[in-house]
Amino acid sequence: MLEDFQVLAFVKTCFIFRKCLIRLFAHVIAELTRNGGIMFRKALPFFFVTPLMLFVYLLMLTPVQAGDVGTCSATPDDGTTVFAGDTLSVVQQAILSGTEGATIKVAGTCRGSGLVIYANSITLRGGYASDNWTISNPDVSPTILDANREGRVMDVFQHDIVIENLTIMNGLASEGDRGGGIRLFSFEHHQALLRNVVIKDNETNQIGGGLYSRGMELSMENVVFSNNSARASGGGLYYECNATLVDGECAATQIRNSSFVGNQSTEGASGALYIYTGTVA
Repeated sequence: MLEDFQVLAFVKTCFIFRKCLIRLFAHVIAELTRNGGIMFRKALPFFFVTPLMLFVYLLMLTPVQAGDVGTCSATPDDGTTVFAGDTLSVVQQAILSGTEGATIKVAGTCRGSGLVIYANSITLRGGYASDNWTISNPDVSPTILDANREGRVMDVFQHDIVIENLTIMNGLASEGDRGGGIRLFSFEHHQALLRNVVIKDNETNQIGGGLYSRGMELSMENVVFSNNSARASGGGLYYECNATLVDGECAATQIRNSSFVGNQSTEGASGALYIYTGTVA
């Protein structure tokens, strides 16, 4: 029989290891996307290791029991399984427990950085109360992903994504990195839809203070970019096509009923948004 202190030590070790895996994968994505993604093919062996890492990660996921409390909760299956705590790792658990096309529902304020979406195409939706996973009402039940300037809030890599009814804030990209709040990356025409989202108070010393997107077909409806900052271009948003355009065309970008307020580029061009088209094949 394990003593209490042994159980606590095991749980703590699992939590630390899980957090390290998330940050490791985010770092690898950063390296692959640097300089136009030319390192991707050289890094293919890594993606054979990733499923094993993911399997180990999933073994460590533990749904909360009735009575557990926290400022953040998330579910991949309409409340049948609920993860709860105080940090963004709660949302990561729900994402990795979900299936292709799942809707990940989030409630409350989730603090921390390093959310990585790479295994499935999903919808990430806030605006829920932890005791009601049926109705999303962000005016009554706001959902906030707050990185506390510890790192980027979210990475999305090679998958479709819908993000809605969320506030993304206080993200800080690492030295020389892109996208303080959200970074979207695709070698193909994957789609990203942001609806009813606030992206505020994020920062990078590179490009795309609030959001950096490369190769994604990006659509935004009712999105507010507020007080984001980039040292180079695109304080609010930096959108970049693939290095070589597919059939001579950029992935489409559509922005509807959205606003850019108080964003800045301290040394480069365009405090609000910057669109770069790349080169034609």
